[in-house]
Amino acid sequence: MGHMKFHLSHILFFVVLLLSPLSLFAHPHSYIFANCTLEFEEGKAKGLWVEFEFDSLFSGEVNFGFDQNRDGIFNERETAELEEYVFSSFKDFNYFTFIRMGKERYLPENVKHFSARQEGFESLIFRFFVPLEDFPHRDFHIALYDSSFFCSCRLNEEVPDNRVTEDFFRTTGTGIPDITVTVGKNKEFPVYYNPESPPTDLTTYSEWEPGLATYIPEEIHVQF
Repeated sequence: MGHMKFHLSHILFFVVLLLSPLSLFAHPHSYIFANCTLEFEEGKAKGLWVEFEFDSLFSGEVNFGFDQNRDGIFNERETAELEEYVFSSFKDFNYFTFIRMGKERYLPENVKHFSARQEGFESLIFRFFVPLEDFPHRDFHIALYDSSFFCSCRLNEEVPDNRVTEDFFRTTGTGIPDITVTVGKNKEFPVYYNPESPPTDLTTYSEWEPGLATYIPEEIHVQF
């Protein structure tokens, strides 16, 4: 038990570093590759499956701390501990998932069906479901990024000419409608943040103020 506590404290310290916008650093210190799958039910958007693949440093730390029997698979107990000690921290950052409808941004407060898997010791992937029940919109933008800007969240590949590939966006479910999907940055809808803010400051800004930095998210534009 003491051995497990040692590893958990180590991981928790690393997670605090990962998810804290430290004022000493003005650039990302961890990298995440992202992809998402839009699920339909009878032609309506039911929810969004999101996957985050973490860089080798974070992956190695977490895999070493939580894969206790070193079999390369997170069993039910290990997954529950990962969700409690690591993934729960993402709630404060809206799970790095933002959906924009015009000027309005939808920020998920809760998600479902968390799972984790390894693809080698230095690869860790989190998967979860963002419910979109009673979501009436048929024209919206999906952006996956860390609002503390301590992590750099990227789509799974470089995107030439706003071309969408299955490497970062898919559809699944029933009654999937004809759908148009593009990807790109819209300078009319920037995000503002304070690069000097302390780790406890989770303030978001809708308008620029002196001292704020500007970020333009890469968005997946979905129309159906």
